[in-house]
Amino acid sequence: MKFKFLFVLLFIAFNAKAQFNRMYFTDVDFRETKADTLDVKLDSILLVGMGASLERMFLDDLSNKLIKDFSSKKIVATYTYLGKNTAEAKQHYQEINKDGYKAVFLFCPTDTSVFDIKHLSTSIIIPVPGGVLNLRPGRKRTMYEQTFDLQLFKIDKELTKIWCASVDIDCEPQKTNGSTKVGNKILARFKSNKYIR
Repeated sequence: MKFKFLFVLLFIAFNAKAQFNRMYFTDVDFRETKADTLDVKLDSILLVGMGASLERMFLDDLSNKLIKDFSSKKIVATYTYLGKNTAEAKQHYQEINKDGYKAVFLFCPTDTSVFDIKHLSTSIIIPVPGGVLNLRPGRKRTMYEQTFDLQLFKIDKELTKIWCASVDIDCEPQKTNGSTKVGNKILARFKSNKYIR
């Protein structure tokens, strides 16, 4: 009986630690800075992004999530990577076909990215019969920090900026937790502003 009890406590502790790690290793600070009204619902959006390798990896995950979510709302969305820097992005943007889209959604990193490895250690204390069990699991964390400017433009004679946000992301680059959180926040704001249903 004691062994079953100890096993259950250990399972709960490791499960709690895993949940803590998932939350701790993904931090998103999302700030909406402009939100104009639209006279039409968006039924097609061209997603475009730029940045170096890590930004591209993050934007690939984010765009996949948004395309899937937009598709479920019958909104046509495609993603195009424009290049590593502003000069490449401007050139590629001129070359892509924008016909049929009602909006362009731009993801632009601010070039303040940080890529580092941190050593983390947490302590988990579990009461057990006759004392306490102190676990000190440690691990390495690959940390990626970046700020993205998000801008939504209505396609008309001139591109009209209708929505802006800034997002600070701190996540592990090989995991999709960060892109999922950012995608959910974007969709929530688009619904709140009545750009989508």
